[in-house]
Amino acid sequence: MHQHQKLIVHFINKGEYKKALDMIQMIKSNETKNYEMIKHVSLLIKKVPVETILALRSEAFRSIDIPKLMPALMGCPDDRVTYARKFVTEYCINLRRERDSSVHNMSFYLFAKSENLEELVSFLEAQEANKNTGQAIFFDVTYALNVCKQ
Repeated sequence: MHQHQKLIVHFINKGEYKKALDMIQMIKSNETKNYEMIKHVSLLIKKVPVETILALRSEAFRSIDIPKLMPALMGCPDDRVTYARKFVTEYCINLRRERDSSVHNMSFYLFAKSENLEELVSFLEAQEANKNTGQAIFFDVTYALNVCKQ
């Protein structure tokens, strides 16, 4: 176990989640940094959601595998769902041009979870407009219907 890994675990065990996040961001190797973030993101998104999302939006994590982050966003606190949705929609989909269905499904899930019907309808109307112009829809329609049933 490398020194940074020991320190990350130490900070997490002490409940010092921001320090653990800072330690991850200080790792020089992008491969190791991305690995450590993916390994700990589920806990960090629950305990320090805003700081974690800000870190993920930074240049430091430009090469992270975005689809691997999606399961962690399921644990985002309810009062930060809008923030998580903006991260997925604006950053992952619009800026990084992520096409993986898990990312688009997460975007839909977060729209539905935010309970803002207007935003959800606007999102669906935009997707319909895209489809009508021949663009692909990347979320799973069956999944979307199941989310709406809940």
